[in-house]
Amino acid sequence: KVLQGIGAIRGVATGRARVILDLSEGANFHQGEILVCMMTAPPWTILFPKAEAVVTDTGSVLSYASIASREYGIPCVAATRNGTSLIKDDMLITVDGIEGTVTIED
Repeated sequence: KVLQGIGAIRGVATGRARVILDLSEGANFHQGEILVCMMTAPPWTILFPKAEAVVTDTGSVLSYASIASREYGIPCVAATRNGTSLIKDDMLITVDGIEGTVTIED
């Protein structure tokens, strides 16, 4: 299954997904996982150093997730619309920030 969004930050990363719907769930996010969320805001910055990549349901190349991903040098695909519904914790996914796609590998 391939989700289409906006390639916000160039790069490709493959890893295990962690769906975080509220920042209070941030303690469940571990180093090297791919952050999958509806959107981010400045308080979410604490998760970015651990993230292999970021996927959001909303946003654009100018959204906070895109800007923070650029600062941390990690791929980001924004505006998938339903990433948090289709992607489940621990799924292996590939985030392609060039093409704007998120591929569910398993």
